[in-house]
Amino acid sequence: MSGGVNERVEILVNDDEKSIVERLRRRARKGDAHGMTTLQKNLVFLGGALLVVCALALLSGARKTRYVPVDENHPRPLAVELCRDCHAPGKTAPQSAKHPPKEQCMLCHRDKLKKR
Repeated sequence: MSGGVNERVEILVNDDEKSIVERLRRRARKGDAHGMTTLQKNLVFLGGALLVVCALALLSGARKTRYVPVDENHPRPLAVELCRDCHAPGKTAPQSAKHPPKEQCMLCHRDKLKKR
């Protein structure tokens, strides 16, 4: 009788192995273990990459370059020392109190004649 039990156990094990193999084959046809095909994975990746690029673009903000006017009050070549002659406190056209660092004019203000 013990031989009959062993045969039944072998049949059950073989049936379980077959069902596991069949499930794996079905998953392989559908995609991976999460049920995603390669196209779906690629689309998710591209969507994520696009989201990151858009977020970085929004966070960086557009640089607001102001051009130095072309007139007799702004002689060329431009120099920071010349800016301070008129834009220092108490001069003809002083900067506002919330203006960024005062000695770095050419980081934000560009020469309109050298516009690229």
